[in-house]
Amino acid sequence: MIKGEFWNHSRIVAIGNLINLKQTELNAQIILVNGLLAQQALLPTKQSLLLQKQNSLADKENQLGLLTGGEQNEICLPMGLVHIDPSGLTVNGSLMKFATATNTPTLLDAATGELSLYYPDNSGQFMAAYFQTLVARTRLQFPDNNVTLFARVAGRNTMSATISDGSSDETCTLAITNSDRGITETWTDLPPPSYWLCRRCAPCTK
Repeated sequence: MIKGEFWNHSRIVAIGNLINLKQTELNAQIILVNGLLAQQALLPTKQSLLLQKQNSLADKENQLGLLTGGEQNEICLPMGLVHIDPSGLTVNGSLMKFATATNTPTLLDAATGELSLYYPDNSGQFMAAYFQTLVARTRLQFPDNNVTLFARVAGRNTMSATISDGSSDETCTLAITNSDRGITETWTDLPPPSYWLCRRCAPCTK
């Protein structure tokens, strides 16, 4: 009887120790899960901070490109559309952030057909900027359809266009894509190109 009671007591003590060990392990897992949940709660803030740093890095890279490009005389800025007057004449412009002058710049008409801007920079070095005045409007040609599309504004224009079949035999689909901006505009159910040609040559009787 005494031996049996001693054996039962030892077994109970062992089970109690095992329970305490498992409880300790459980508490450790709970602490780990709580830490992960706290990190997950901070994830949106970290993502927003990462996006800000990526944007800042992109700006710094652009500034570095302008600085290094200026040393190699390789800066090239696009001239964006600024204004269109009532007659349809356009004004293009661009901001030269890299050009800082200590004195009034001099603007001259170069013999090469370019518009030249000369100025001394902050370190006293002689600098020059050129604008090519000989520009033309972009043309998109479709020989199979006898159609040519002209850009409204002269200058560099990275656009492409496609003409495909429409929802019926009497319609077509026109899609114009600007690769620089990643934009595509699509017009559906337009009159076919033969109708465009008819409208340009004479009133269409159809």
